[in-house]
Amino acid sequence: MKIAPRAQLSQEFVDTLREIYTARLEDYKRAIKEYPYSQQVNAYFSKNKMHIAKLISLLKDKSAFDFELTRLRSLNYSEYCIKTNSKGSRYLCGLSFPVVIPIERVKLNLGPYWVCTLVDFLKGCDRDGMQGQNGYRFHFYPERQEMSETRTPHHYGYWQNSETPSSPLDYGSSTCLGGFNTIIYSLAACGDVTEYLRNCFIYINRHSPGDQLRYSTIRSFPWAEVV
Repeated sequence: MKIAPRAQLSQEFVDTLREIYTARLEDYKRAIKEYPYSQQVNAYFSKNKMHIAKLISLLKDKSAFDFELTRLRSLNYSEYCIKTNSKGSRYLCGLSFPVVIPIERVKLNLGPYWVCTLVDFLKGCDRDGMQGQNGYRFHFYPERQEMSETRTPHHYGYWQNSETPSSPLDYGSSTCLGGFNTIIYSLAACGDVTEYLRNCFIYINRHSPGDQLRYSTIRSFPWAEVV
């Protein structure tokens, strides 16, 4: 299969991918050691063996890792990098192709979006401090108006302090993943960053008026163009 490379990947992004793969493989190893009975170990391994084998291949086989980078370049993103907020938290980021969403019987071109995910979440390291919330894990914001609190129909940023934030990554965020909740979290848990980013792009292009968190009017997105 030949895929023309498109997106640019920073070296820091590539190095962080290896961090994520390593951390998730260690999660699997740790879980296997914690089971007291061989039947439980066998059942767990059987359920997750494809994910485990892929992570081992990505970490040990250069050709497999290079192919995964090619797959990333084939997604609907033009750039991949690592961004850091004012507290030093790192985010794995991709700049998407233009997002187009149907709202009020028209299609709105919202332009490219930064899709940013907390690296510690992708590594599985933020579970104790962020159990049951996603307030800093996800930031999906428009390149045209990065500091907008309204971001997509189902995701917004918020600021509760008196000081003005210096970066969109300093905001808290509220995200209604709807039907994407299971797949987003399961892909993060198994370390499949490529498929995770693929589904994030699909997610930010959706508008489901029945979801609880939604912005469903054109005026919510003043930077958008009607197409």
